[in-house]
Amino acid sequence: MFDTVRLRTSGFTLNGSIINQYKNNQMIYYDNETMTESTRYIIQDVANIPHMRYYDKFCTLEIEVSIPKYLYGDNVRMVGQAEIDRFFTLLHKQLYSLFGIQVRSKKEWKCLRVDACWNFRVGKQIHDYMRQLAMMRLPRMNTVVYNQVETVIFQNKSNRIMFYDKECECRKKKCAEDVIERAAGTLRLEISPPVYKMKEYANGRTAEDLLTEEYFRYVMNGVLPLLRFTMPDEFPSEWIKSHPISQIETALGFIHLYRRFGEGGLKQLFKASTLRNRMALVQNIIETESLPPLQIDLTAV
Repeated sequence: MFDTVRLRTSGFTLNGSIINQYKNNQMIYYDNETMTESTRYIIQDVANIPHMRYYDKFCTLEIEVSIPKYLYGDNVRMVGQAEIDRFFTLLHKQLYSLFGIQVRSKKEWKCLRVDACWNFRVGKQIHDYMRQLAMMRLPRMNTVVYNQVETVIFQNKSNRIMFYDKECECRKKKCAEDVIERAAGTLRLEISPPVYKMKEYANGRTAEDLLTEEYFRYVMNGVLPLLRFTMPDEFPSEWIKSHPISQIETALGFIHLYRRFGEGGLKQLFKASTLRNRMALVQNIIETESLPPLQIDLTAV
């Protein structure tokens, strides 16, 4: 259900000599409000926590970690509520072992970032889904396509929704063969809601409130109903009658090229303005459903 999280807790002091036992970078800055020097420590790659920050002025610790990678070493395997609870149990034990600090419950963590994710097992239809996602336009969001339709991102200044071919990503990162095999035919969805969305759901933004099945469903229900998978290859007679033959020929040719090269490839063939016009022409065609909608079954976790 969840992958990368950034969490913050406070109320304890870490001794600099303890922090210096681990790889870290220090930044000393002058606080004009208190007229004192403060230190920020960036602690990297300690055990299976890749990134931590400690602010000595506020006695605050921040961590950023992938929950499935922390537990299993990769994020092809998804985690459910039981695994999330186990993650916090192990994390609290590890922080006590590393720094001698005691975090007793999820209530003591505030969420700065929570990536909701799901692996859709679509098999050989992965490329069909990716190509249709690349043609979609979500309200008030830009569509960005990378690597010949291996990744599709819907984004604006505060929101980011990303779909990608998980097997392709694993191969590029040279993951173990068993990981690549498990990723085959997987359409990966990752949603990074902004802070104001998290506050809308739970004003305190505690891990106890947000790292739950209920919040996961809340995030997914705001995205999945917007996705309608269609195949723009049928030209009803009404559409044909309302367009000159030159536009009909253009639309047919463009759809053929799109299926062959994807939007990323077409950017190399068309000027930006021409590509926008062609996409608009195709999207104005009445479409017919072809691919099943993306659905989530939490019992599969």
